[in-house]
Amino acid sequence: MSQDTPQHRYTAALAGEIELRWQQRWDDEGTFSAPNPAGPGRSPTILACRRALATPW
Repeated sequence: MSQDTPQHRYTAALAGEIELRWQQRWDDEGTFSAPNPAGPGRSPTILACRRALATPW
């Protein structure tokens, strides 16, 4: 490191490393996991299609 470069430089590379570590932590801890309101294993898209097909013409 040259004398012109600050000792604690925040770079795009460092920002990327920090972001990856946070994402891994959130994944490990299930931070953004939420139950599916349609029930386990049910896709809201599939349910919407079934409702559309069940609608009488």
